Amino acid sequence: MGILGTIFNELTKSETEISAEAMLDAMCLAAASDGDVDDDELDNVLELAMDLEHFRGQDEAAVAELITESFARLEDDDDMEVSLERIAESVEGKDGRRQVFYLIALVQELDGEVTEDEDALLELAAEALDISKKQAKRILEDVAEAIEELDGGDDDDDDGDYDEGDDVEAAPPMKRVWPSECKGCGADIEMPAEDQDVVACRYCGMKFPVELELIK
Repeated sequence: MGILGTIFNELTKSETEISAEAMLDAMCLAAASDGDVDDDELDNVLELAMDLEHFRGQDEAAVAELITESFARLEDDDDMEVSLERIAESVEGKDGRRQVFYLIALVQELDGEVTEDEDALLELAAEALDISKKQAKRILEDVAEAIEELDGGDDDDDDGDYDEGDDVEAAPPMKRVWPSECKGCGADIEMPAEDQDVVACRYCGMKFPVELELIK
């Protein structure tokens, strides 16, 4: 799996599967939201699609053809809200809708600066997918941070090996993090005890890992 697929999996941490059609339609809708799909946007959609586990091992030309079919479906819809409603109806549960929103956010973040049209799509998508403003804000921040780290992670002088004269830095400070909201039922997640490495929703029982994150 490529780096973009890894980012998607790390961000969503989901075992819920959504259809290839829903995935591609979400990504293509994000690329077309400003009314013009350029070569860079097409490359972003194809790169992200090829990185996703759903399309692993498939021929790139075949996936490109599926993307063309996806744009044709969007053209038949002839309306952004109609497309969003169709996509939302095709996925199951909050987790599936959350994945769709992540895909839209990823494509737009890969495209660079978010335009007014793209921002409007995000608002419409959040509404159609039943994503709260708080959750949408958190998703967009997570995606922006992940892409920023990806863009800033290339350093040709850093081969990962220790060389004499290299500065040895102290271990970075870490903090414990866990979901603030249950991905299953949407309830608030309570703070875990210091010795807990798993936290469970008190309403539906869904469990989530307590992870370590760099303090920035």
